[in-house]
Amino acid sequence: MATQNDASFTPTLFVMMGVSTVISGNAFAFMMLVNLGITSRAAITDESWSGRGGEVAETFE
Repeated sequence: MATQNDASFTPTLFVMMGVSTVISGNAFAFMMLVNLGITSRAAITDESWSGRGGEVAETFE
């Protein structure tokens, strides 16, 4: 198991890890919105879609 000394973990490193986590989390959420949200909205409003388009599309109107 790796050991950790006082010099390897600084407040600056802690802040940078936090900022990195927030940025990557937001980027992932945006990518999921673009890849799933917009295409899902298009699919449920498509009249030729074989699913329950009419019933589900009413939820978003």
